[in-house]
Amino acid sequence: IEQSVSIDIPSSDLSTIHRVHVDGGDEVAFKPNRVNTNIDDKVVFKFLRLNHTLTQSMIGQPCTSAQQLNSGFKNFNPTNRIGLTLSITVNSPNSQWFFCQQNTSAFHCHAGMVFALNPGDHMKKFLRNVRRESALMTTHNSTISVESQGLPFPALTAPCSTVTSLYPGIVNLTSFYPGTAGITSSYPGTAGITPFYPGTAGVTGR
Repeated sequence: IEQSVSIDIPSSDLSTIHRVHVDGGDEVAFKPNRVNTNIDDKVVFKFLRLNHTLTQSMIGQPCTSAQQLNSGFKNFNPTNRIGLTLSITVNSPNSQWFFCQQNTSAFHCHAGMVFALNPGDHMKKFLRNVRRESALMTTHNSTISVESQGLPFPALTAPCSTVTSLYPGIVNLTSFYPGTAGITSSYPGTAGITPFYPGTAGVTGR
């Protein structure tokens, strides 16, 4: 594929121009999300609204860059001004796969913002792989969220009274959890420190 940025492309007798809207406004999507072309046809992508990319991937990893064609993040068009387009010239009949790499607030690829050039009979598989990756990412994020919460903390049910300072002469603060046993300071001569968790025994100072 040959890539170029252009405002308009004159049509020739031997090629067809296919036009694709990148984000029509009501949803993040390529419209249409597939195009069937011939050699020397041109595909013109009109970028609208948010800052999207046209990034080439593979059918088995639809949301991962294949390190080939990539428009980059230079297509922010919040006012939908005319002329922000990217055109590619088709030089192979093979299937080629693309996605939007934007992941601010949500990963656009996992939301279904993908595009296929000459997908043949593989479009359903491509979209199925997108849904699979999205589901795996959702499960992964849910697991991280649960693990990050850790063990539940006991509820704070009483006002502060005393947790003893490590150093003599400093006023005591309150234990966060009432009813905990005393822990002696690491420094001899200081008073006990109330632990944060109930049921723990005293620890003698050194």
